[in-house]
Amino acid sequence: MLRVIQIFRWILIIPAAIVGWYTALLFGIFLMSTAERLCPEHLIVSGECIAKWYNLLVDAMILVGAGLSAVLTILFAVIAAPNKKYIVSQIIFISGAIVATVILMSSVSWGPYLWAITFGLITLIQVKKHVEGN
Repeated sequence: MLRVIQIFRWILIIPAAIVGWYTALLFGIFLMSTAERLCPEHLIVSGECIAKWYNLLVDAMILVGAGLSAVLTILFAVIAAPNKKYIVSQIIFISGAIVATVILMSSVSWGPYLWAITFGLITLIQVKKHVEGN
């Protein structure tokens, strides 16, 4: 029975990583809707907020969302893995870095790319420390 559970957990790694990514996406959507509600009515023109602070807030939320997506994607996969957690975190990080690079090539948006890579690396280091017991 234990072997069946381990096999099931290995199968769940990719779906868990995807759930991590979608969790970050939903959190980002929640943040954006909150930001839209913060905009005073007199500063909404044609459905867009023209407050001076709004674009900075949106840019910050995009960066936070990119970093959070890297963290949650790795963590959810690591939690699902029955063992070899650091190797799993490396594979998920490399896969995410490839996806982020492809997105970067089409959008040339360096900020979210750098945040995703940076927070992915930080998560990788923390997983290694946790696995090694440091």
